[in-house]
Amino acid sequence: MSDAPGIVLEGVRAGYGETVVLEGVSLTLPPRGTLAVLGRNGVGKTTLLATIMGHTTLHGGAIRLGPREVGRMAPHRRARAGIGWVPQEREIFRSLTVEENLAVAARQDTGISHTAGKKTWMPGTRPGMTTRSSRS
Repeated sequence: MSDAPGIVLEGVRAGYGETVVLEGVSLTLPPRGTLAVLGRNGVGKTTLLATIMGHTTLHGGAIRLGPREVGRMAPHRRARAGIGWVPQEREIFRSLTVEENLAVAARQDTGISHTAGKKTWMPGTRPGMTTRSSRS
């Protein structure tokens, strides 16, 4: 694994409109790293993730993905740069496979592709999907 940072926040000050929720948040997460954000209700955990995704007002500080400053990028550009968030809700179709759930969640117009084994495919093409009768 490289020593280059994955996501870096430096002195982030952010919130909703003029209301500041995060004050002076700094962290460094290496590529493919894991970070647990813990705290009581209302202390800013969701706001931190929403800020990284671009859904809050950034009042100050910097957010970088590798060497690239992303703090002023639109949310859809951050997503295309590789920043994503999978919320804790389990809004899946229990009758579908993991692969099928991913296909349902992805939209062809975003250019997002999935890797299934060694095959790369676009949602809608449906290669390799199993039928109900062939699943165990």
